[in-house]
Formats: sequence, C-alpha cells, structure tokens
Amino acid sequence: MVTKKSEASKDVVVQLAAEKMNKLQDAGYDIFFTDGSVINNLTGAAFVHVNTNTTKSFFVEKKLSSMTAEIIAFLQVIVYSEEHNIRKLAILTDSLSGMQALSSKNHKNYIIDNLAIQELTLMKLLTGQREMLFMKELD
Repeated sequence: MVTKKSEASKDVVVQLAAEKMNKLQDAGYDIFFTDGSVINNLTGAAFVHVNTNTTKSFFVEKKLSSMTAEIIAFLQVIVYSEEHNIRKLAILTDSLSGMQALSSKNHKNYIIDNLAIQELTLMKLLTGQREMLFMKELD
C-alpha cells in the first residue's frame, strides 16, 4: 500500500483520488476543490464544485499568505454552499496549514477572526445543520 504521494506513480495517485471521490459522491457529498496562491504580489483563491463543474475565482489586491488565500477559498465554498442549499460537502485541499488554522483556537489569522460568516457557519456545523468534511488531497 502506498503511504506517500512521492512513492506512487501518477496512475496510482489518480486511481486513489478517483476512488475517494466516488466514495464521497456515493455518500451524498458535494465535492469542492480549493486552491490559493500568491504570485507577483497578487493573492488569488479559487474553488471548483465538481458536481456542477462550477469554477469561481477571487483576487485580493493585498499580498496575503498562500494559507490565507486557501482560507478565503474555504470561506467562499461555504458561502456558495449556503447560497445553493448544499447541506453535505467535502472540501478537498492541499492546504494542511489552512485546515489546521480553521480548527485551532490559537490560529492568529485575522481573516478567520474578522469574518462573521465563518463564525455563523462553524456554529451551524457544530449544531449539525450542515455536514462538512475537510479532506487533504493525497500527499
């Protein structure tokens, strides 16, 4: 069994990812991929909603960290899912630091602190009104 992406061939990685996605879709999850990056002092974030093949991208005029860009993408997925009444979603990301920041009380990220939508959504998640699954893409 492969435990690291670096030890697997591209075909094995693609097969494992497809199997995970199929299991999530069979379980009723809407699947989102997120990405955030900083290039030439521009910060961008984006997501793809696999179920509808919808892509949304966002740009910030301020240079932020790539982790913060990922968090912006997570939050935009949450906004999109609320607007489209998506009750069960899986966010697939390569941002371990972004996922850790969202789950930490000691994250020190002003975007997490200052966005009311995050607090409201986390409250909904905790009360079971929405089921969200953060998953890290294969490493």
